[in-house]
Amino acid sequence: MIIYRRIFGNIDNKSKQRKLEEFFGIPLEPGYFSKDLDEESIEYKAIRNYIIPFNLDDSIIGTEFTDEEIFEAEVLCFTGGRPFAYPQPEEPKFLENTYLDSCYNCGCFGDQKSDFIVKKEPNLKPNSVATLHWVFGELFSETDLYQEFFKKMGLSRRTLKLKNGHETAKSVVQVLLPKLKRELNMNGLEFSTCPVCGRVKYTPSTIGFFPKPETEDFHIIRTREFFGSGHSADHRILLTNNVMKEMIQLKIAKIHQFVPCKFIAT
Repeated sequence: MIIYRRIFGNIDNKSKQRKLEEFFGIPLEPGYFSKDLDEESIEYKAIRNYIIPFNLDDSIIGTEFTDEEIFEAEVLCFTGGRPFAYPQPEEPKFLENTYLDSCYNCGCFGDQKSDFIVKKEPNLKPNSVATLHWVFGELFSETDLYQEFFKKMGLSRRTLKLKNGHETAKSVVQVLLPKLKRELNMNGLEFSTCPVCGRVKYTPSTIGFFPKPETEDFHIIRTREFFGSGHSADHRILLTNNVMKEMIQLKIAKIHQFVPCKFIAT
């Protein structure tokens, strides 16, 4: 696993310029600069003690896992398929029309009560899955793929409505994912609490491994926890190693779309 950090700042004097050029091993121009570094690299270990003295910004921008870490994980988080169009969150009715107990302020919601409505039929390729813009935790599948892959896992489906709600998509269905029975151990992960509904929402990007559930009595499932920022919230999709390997073998997904899960220390 490689954790990447972004160093950003302003080179406003010769002394700082010389020192940064020494760290990075490259010439730098005066003014603002940005450099992405492996957290375990010699360059980052050299510069980290100068972050505060040099008034630099040091932020984590992402994690890259090895193929071995992904293929050996018992449970993985699926980052979802290609998103397609859906009403923007500036249109608050999409939440209240689709879910029970929805909160426009944070985007959290209860059980689904109605089909999603999209402007036109999504053009999914064979063996394709997709998500909706602003609702990344819901999974949609090409109809034949649902019958041949998801249905055998005992997953139900919902229709996807078009335009004014009187037409139904013929080639795409929503795959209904059950919810984990127990909450994940989210110890140490950043979250916010909605001042309107009081529900907790975690930062949309987890750094490193995704929290692993205590039980693995499922094929594919979604978290009880919400993730997101602003007015957007969604659940995360978890699946077993066997499901992940089958999705890659059938070319439903690629290896970079999976994040391995690991227990978080309490």
